[in-house]
Amino acid sequence: MYIGTNYLSGKAGEKIFNLLANNKSLKVFDYSLNQLGDTDELPCAKAIANCFTNNKTLQHVDISFNNFGK
Repeated sequence: MYIGTNYLSGKAGEKIFNLLANNKSLKVFDYSLNQLGDTDELPCAKAIANCFTNNKTLQHVDISFNNFGK
């Protein structure tokens, strides 16, 4: 799934990665060139970590160019 370059916020990313944590079919997810780091990064970062911990199906995730560490 490719949803890069949509200027999606960290709040949207938090919700999406929480959903992906239970995904059983998606193998590629591109969330590059969005705005994950535009607000408080901690909830979004926790959702990403939870996704990577629980999802054993994802093989490639791109979260590059998301303004982390501003």
